[in-house]
Amino acid sequence: MSVFFVAWVAAVHTRETLLPTPFHDRGVVVVPSRLPQPAFDHRNIEFNSGEHG
Repeated sequence: MSVFFVAWVAAVHTRETLLPTPFHDRGVVVVPSRLPQPAFDHRNIEFNSGEHG
């Protein structure tokens, strides 16, 4: 069984469960390399005031 299933069974069957900690720091590993930038200017093209309104 994987560590997940063992922790799940322990959490379901007992109230005081010592769950394993992650093996890596998610704050360091999951940081995006760059923020996504829109490639098309949707706001100025699609939401013009006065057209179709």
